[in-house]
Amino acid sequence: MNIIKQNDLLNKLNISRSTLWRLRNFPEYDFPKEVKISQNRIGWIEGEIHEWIIKNKK
Repeated sequence: MNIIKQNDLLNKLNISRSTLWRLRNFPEYDFPKEVKISQNRIGWIEGEIHEWIIKNKK
């Protein structure tokens, strides 16, 4: 299981922090839940992000 850190995720999706906030906080986007890496760091499971990208391709 690989974890993608926030900055890497922003680059991978080519989005801003505010867009990531919207994805995380509005249920209609069905964005994967973050995992806590340490007290002040979060990340996402790479496989879940990959599935979300495939599901949301236009």
